[in-house]
Amino acid sequence: RNTMTTGELLVEFFKFYGYLFDWKHSVVSPRTGGFFSKVYKGWHIQTKMQSNVNMCIEDPFDVNHNIGKVVTQKLSMKIIEEMRRAFDSLAEKGDLNTII
Repeated sequence: RNTMTTGELLVEFFKFYGYLFDWKHSVVSPRTGGFFSKVYKGWHIQTKMQSNVNMCIEDPFDVNHNIGKVVTQKLSMKIIEEMRRAFDSLAEKGDLNTII
């Protein structure tokens, strides 16, 4: 049973997706609450528009659809950077207002 507060869960979310999650090789699966490898999903092939670093997020209603495919490499890196910034700020100050 989870005993963490909503705030603690938010901090751990930013830590996990900002620092620990392997965006290069993994696919987020909101449907399962977990992740898969890009190879398993067949989403490891790079295209001209999508690098291997881009975010892959499985559509929970259409498991063959990557809803993250519209996120460019530059935007992927910016999103990860912001998750890191949010984690660092919350871990240091513990104040949600520092990230809003």
